[in-house]
Amino acid sequence: MTILEGTNGPEFVFAANRKDEEETRATARFVTNLLQLAGQNLQNLSSDALEKRVLRMILAFNMSRITEYKDKLDKALGLCLEDHERRQSEDEALKSELQKLREKCNFSVNNIREQEEIKCKSPSCRPLRDCERLINLIHNAQLAMTGIKKAVRTKARGSEFLRSGPWCELKHYLGRWHSYRQAANFIVCAAAAWPLLFQDFKITSLPSSTRISKPIVQSDLTAVAIVQHMEAFEKRISAGWVWIRLSKFNS
Repeated sequence: MTILEGTNGPEFVFAANRKDEEETRATARFVTNLLQLAGQNLQNLSSDALEKRVLRMILAFNMSRITEYKDKLDKALGLCLEDHERRQSEDEALKSELQKLREKCNFSVNNIREQEEIKCKSPSCRPLRDCERLINLIHNAQLAMTGIKKAVRTKARGSEFLRSGPWCELKHYLGRWHSYRQAANFIVCAAAAWPLLFQDFKITSLPSSTRISKPIVQSDLTAVAIVQHMEAFEKRISAGWVWIRLSKFNS
């Protein structure tokens, strides 16, 4: 998304991948409602209360993606707990934090009643409340030097992929979840700092690009085969260099 200076006010121009016309219109309505909520604040909510409303609107719109993030985070936490056990670590505090965070992933957003509650963005909507609790726990873990934060910093950059892989995934999906709260906070702060951006605005959506055929045919070579070819190529170069040096010596 980019913001342009329009004739009568700001123009928000956005594009998204793989969206049909109806999905693009739905996204435009979402952006419009979001900007109106943050900019008008008709109920004179405090900044914290307004941020919570904005966050709920963002979560409700992105629930299908959030469901995937919830499952991926749960899987990453499970793998990290397994890795913690394999290392025979005595850090019980880290284990407890991982387990507590995984418990917060144990909620449903799939049945019809829950879907209707999500659409209404009701304060009593349990899936949205569960999402908020998970996000708040992640947010607090980011602020404090918790065991999870320390573990992610050190283990996610390990040299052994089989060991660092789960921690890299954990870092990635913690960041995904936390970004929703950061986005809500930024929107509310922007509305207070630059109120004109939220007045007399226009929303313009660009159509998604169409897929084009790949110009390069996909290779059937595996990673192992590629490495073997590279090694063989290096040997041929080395052998050729030795032959050149011997030729110069004999001449």
